[in-house]
Amino acid sequence: MSDLTALFDWENPDYSQVDIPDISMPHAVDGHFDGAEYCYATGGPLVVATPPYGLQNEADALFQEAGFKQIVLEATDPTLATGNTFKVRFTAAKGSEPAYLSSSLGLATQTAAGTFTVINQGTGTGYSLQNSAGKFVSLANRQVSLASSPSSFRLFSVTM
Repeated sequence: MSDLTALFDWENPDYSQVDIPDISMPHAVDGHFDGAEYCYATGGPLVVATPPYGLQNEADALFQEAGFKQIVLEATDPTLATGNTFKVRFTAAKGSEPAYLSSSLGLATQTAAGTFTVINQGTGTGYSLQNSAGKFVSLANRQVSLASSPSSFRLFSVTM
């Protein structure tokens, strides 16, 4: 189970009115809704679509829509988490060998990999990353560096 309340920006609520379309009243008999029964009674023999077994092709089966959405990190190992922080190690592909991010932001072997603390800034504002020496990962002028004060990052899942 997850606490998804961090998804909401409680400090800056959006009170704008949502437009809800007008729809017709669902079918009912004597005040009791009977949508499924009515659908089966009036839909004919093929109310439920038949699965397209054998009719799929690779393009249809592997279709993905392009887009993105903001994601919320959650600690999967409770031994590494305390409050709104948890520790991670970052890996990257480097040829056929995996490479790890060092505490100084370079590539390293697994034994020299840096451990970073991910700090949830709360209320949907993002995360900051802190290395084991207490420095924060910062992004300024399109350069990634280490700084003494935290920078806030938002994470997105992207499908292209």
